[in-house]
Amino acid sequence: MSIEIRHLRQFLAVAEELHFTRAAERLHLAQPALSAQIKKLEQELGVQLFRRNTRAVELTAAGQELAVKARAVVESYDSTLATAAQFRGGGAGHVSLGVSSRFRPTMRRSILSELATVAPGLSLDMVSESSVRLVQAVAEGRVDAAVVIAPANVATLRALRVRDAHLIATLPTAHPLAAASSVTLWDLRDERWILPSSDVFASNSLMHAMCVEAGFRLKVASTASSNYDDDFVGVAEGHGIEVVPDVFARPGSQGVTFVPVEGPTIPIYLIAQADNGSRSLGPVFRAVAATMSSDEHLLVRV
Repeated sequence: MSIEIRHLRQFLAVAEELHFTRAAERLHLAQPALSAQIKKLEQELGVQLFRRNTRAVELTAAGQELAVKARAVVESYDSTLATAAQFRGGGAGHVSLGVSSRFRPTMRRSILSELATVAPGLSLDMVSESSVRLVQAVAEGRVDAAVVIAPANVATLRALRVRDAHLIATLPTAHPLAAASSVTLWDLRDERWILPSSDVFASNSLMHAMCVEAGFRLKVASTASSNYDDDFVGVAEGHGIEVVPDVFARPGSQGVTFVPVEGPTIPIYLIAQADNGSRSLGPVFRAVAATMSSDEHLLVRV
């Protein structure tokens, strides 16, 4: 067995899910076939990657190290495909582009403006949805590409990391830390956090992990968000605080203050189906990459 990108994607799916059945469903494979592929990969490498028993699947030390390397290889491969797509260019055609509904409107307008410059003949439909639903839409072929925050379940997709978003603490205007130029996660250790529903934001686990790394476990407020439009209202009314990527912050929101959080970031990816070779995706990739790398979208202080 020669190791191919698809084998690394299969391994990463199991490594992320730690469950063969869920990983198989995510990859649209039969579970026995996936298990056989992982066993062949272990034999090819000469190391055990997973410890399996009737209750759990765990990565071995070798598996943990391979996961880091494999993720870097897959990201590099996807980045290379994206670059090739850019050089294929082409201005004519039609593309549907999903953009997380929580991105500031100025970012969506900037993508449209940049695309009009690099590909004036391209017809674009922009779809606004949650990152979780956009990942599903791309995987099912209903949307050609999407810009999403820290996506989950993308092992079978082409994923190009276009930016790392800084975190922003959303605080009531009367909060003692609202006047600070910046805060750390540790400064927020005693706060109750409003977390979005997992069906609109896949990175709650990442937020929990960041807090653990900062030395505490976050306390979840009784109010959990299922609609991002209500988040900042809940903060203003004192139900809790919220920490969001900077591209989600809305200057001018009533009753809240946005304060930059030092340190951790959350990645933003441009995703597409791995086998989508549409020439029209080239200018879309260029427009998104140019927009996301622009400093004008970095929220230093609101």
